[in-house]
Amino acid sequence: MARKEHLTTEGLHKIVSLRGAVNTGLTKTLTGAFPNVVPAEKPITELPTKIDPNWLAGFTSGEGSFIINITESKTDKGRPQSQLKFQIPQHIRDTELLKNFLQIFNCGYVNTEFDRSTSCFYVYKLTDIIEKVIPFFDKYPILGSKAMDFNDFKKIAILMKDKAHLTKAGLSQIRYIKSGMNSRRSSSDFGVTKATGTPVSSSDRGRN
Repeated sequence: MARKEHLTTEGLHKIVSLRGAVNTGLTKTLTGAFPNVVPAEKPITELPTKIDPNWLAGFTSGEGSFIINITESKTDKGRPQSQLKFQIPQHIRDTELLKNFLQIFNCGYVNTEFDRSTSCFYVYKLTDIIEKVIPFFDKYPILGSKAMDFNDFKKIAILMKDKAHLTKAGLSQIRYIKSGMNSRRSSSDFGVTKATGTPVSSSDRGRN
């Protein structure tokens, strides 16, 4: 584009071809508009033999999720069932990268949905979350807003370890913590007001 090639038909075709090798490839609209353009081949990238745990913590900050599911038990009707889930979803092309996480955490599994072109690294087992996932992020901290979700996730994991989720009071506490996590988290938690986006003073934050 700096050479103005995008202003010519040949140059535009080159750009569309390169676009085909980026992210998920050409959209249906671009494929229809440029039916004769062949997408450029994606370069083969070799995975590192050892992943830096600090990199993985940063990767989780952007791509990972700490989830709490509360559903009705199938075996004990009327009693809600709590489940923790740590996950890192990616496009199917990064399945091999996700498989490396199995060795790093020494737990979990990778599930691939070919119809959706996605793969996801999961950890469901409570003992694995408490003994492997949480200690990992305690040692290699997550930065940014995701750190608050991890801290709440950790609180709920401790409650569940102590069987608090089997009591009415404990389940109520878990629901309360869950209500302020992820997309439900208030903007004031990030130090800004919801309406204006301006910083919140510490005194104002204490009144929220």
